Amino acid sequence: MTVLGKIGVGIWAEGPLRGAPSSQVAGLGQVRPEPGTNRGFGGRVSHWFFVLDRTLVLLVIISSEGRWLAQLLLQTVWSKANSVGQSALQKEIRKGHMNASSPRLNLPSHGLSKPCLKFIHIPKNAGTSIEHLGKKLNLHWGEFDDSLRCRNASRCHQTLPIYRDCCWPRKTTACSLWHYPPSADAHLAAVYAQCSTFGVVRDPLRRFVSQYFWITKAHHEPGPLCDREKFEAYANRTLQRLLEDPWIEDCHLVPQVHYVASHSGQRLCDHILHYEKLRSELSLLLKSYNLFDAKISLPVSNRGGAACPVEALRMSAALQQRIRDFFHLDYELGLGA
Repeated sequence: MTVLGKIGVGIWAEGPLRGAPSSQVAGLGQVRPEPGTNRGFGGRVSHWFFVLDRTLVLLVIISSEGRWLAQLLLQTVWSKANSVGQSALQKEIRKGHMNASSPRLNLPSHGLSKPCLKFIHIPKNAGTSIEHLGKKLNLHWGEFDDSLRCRNASRCHQTLPIYRDCCWPRKTTACSLWHYPPSADAHLAAVYAQCSTFGVVRDPLRRFVSQYFWITKAHHEPGPLCDREKFEAYANRTLQRLLEDPWIEDCHLVPQVHYVASHSGQRLCDHILHYEKLRSELSLLLKSYNLFDAKISLPVSNRGGAACPVEALRMSAALQQRIRDFFHLDYELGLGA
């Protein structure tokens, strides 16, 4: 591993590690293969560039026999990047600068005649319902916001048949533009920063269960949804996949903290609403921006798990702990029971 020198901010340094086998999205660099070389460890000679803490690092794998050493070095770099990124964010959370459990909504002191308010869509937190409410109010939020851009946007994969471009955190993994966390892309964060922003957070465990119901219904899997064995099989399989690729399932399980704060702990979301009190808090927010219309109510979308509360799944304590471990930054942010 050879350090080549410092590079400027913004060159390959936006967002988490690309391809890192990490349990969290928090990271300070990206992995990018040199054009024209192998992406994996199968070739005789492979060159990999890393941006870590704004330092360009070149790793050369001389031969396939050195594969085990290269993997060890890569794992060490990834682990270090994640620990540094998370510790910076954790410090801000523990200082009290980021606390999503606070009942205060950080509302403006008076209504705005020409509001500029953007919605940061945190998946599985009533985002689709809010986007359609905005559409009724003639506001273009989330899916309907044509201003959203990310650095590497391109056509979505065939498994994600949507009409908009996707962000590609990995070569084989795409996320809808409006599902992509602003902490992962400076271009997207800059678009949101043009206005005040709001987003919705919820208990991480219930969010995870909501994703299970949603994807099970989307795949038309047979049998009852409210089934402990089926859920635990999904949970164990998905948690393992998340360790390898935290962007799976259209970014539906990216920890919520990455939508409301940067990796350094800078707040990205001005108004943090709570799923459990969404109707009342959303009404207060809209009134403060002179956007409230009593005739228009929040529509209901994607309520796949409404008939099966989390408690009915009777998940084991060990599984609950695994979920808590993966979303530990969300819990430190004050989410969850």
